[in-house]
Amino acid sequence: MELKHATMYRDLLIWLSNNISTVIDLLFYILNSRREDQKCMFALILGWRIWKMRNKLVFENKRDHIIRVIHAAVTDIRIWTEAKAQNEMVLQRVSRPAPVTIQDALPHEVQLYCIVDASWKSPSEKIGIGWSLYSKEGTLRLQGSSAMDVTGTPLVAEAVAMWEAVCQLHRLCYKNVTFVGDCLKLVQQLECAMEDKQHIEDYISEASSTINDIKVVAMKNHYTFNHVPRIFINVVDSLAKNARTINQSYVIF
Repeated sequence: MELKHATMYRDLLIWLSNNISTVIDLLFYILNSRREDQKCMFALILGWRIWKMRNKLVFENKRDHIIRVIHAAVTDIRIWTEAKAQNEMVLQRVSRPAPVTIQDALPHEVQLYCIVDASWKSPSEKIGIGWSLYSKEGTLRLQGSSAMDVTGTPLVAEAVAMWEAVCQLHRLCYKNVTFVGDCLKLVQQLECAMEDKQHIEDYISEASSTINDIKVVAMKNHYTFNHVPRIFINVVDSLAKNARTINQSYVIF
């Protein structure tokens, strides 16, 4: 690893000598470089680390090994790159116009989408679940709703609703369906499970066992999951609430 970083340092010095003559040149290059070009930023960070090494030697009479300085610069550039990527994601979400229709909130390639919702009131009362399958043009294909056994939390209720919708469309041989709902935590956990990241502590919850069951069926049928604003699930929300209120048996129509 030390040889690798020493080689990187040597190559960087050669690049700097061939391309940059002054600090001002370096700063102008950074300001005008492409967003994807990381080399100039690493040069700046490494220069800052070397400057700190010099100050430590002059003012504290302590010497850092150059390899340690390079390791620190590599860590700095990694943290900077991750933070920059995170900021860009936040800016994209903020700058993205609010969807006018549910189709605006879904990936362009979606051909079928199924809106899913649950109605939960308390840990001692049955829940209601509802789902509606649509073509990409918004034409209703199929609906289902039912009262279901009690669940301890709303998240588990949402997971049960999603499980029921996934199972029904699997039985009916539907493939390549995008399932959508307004429960962001559930969708995030489903996406994480589909990418085999379910071991991450932040994505383990009381609904994990149901989520894992959903994953198994989803993988077989190329199902995906998306979050949408609550405004787009009003019809399915009414199905779920009505099923809970009247203790409805499973109905598909």
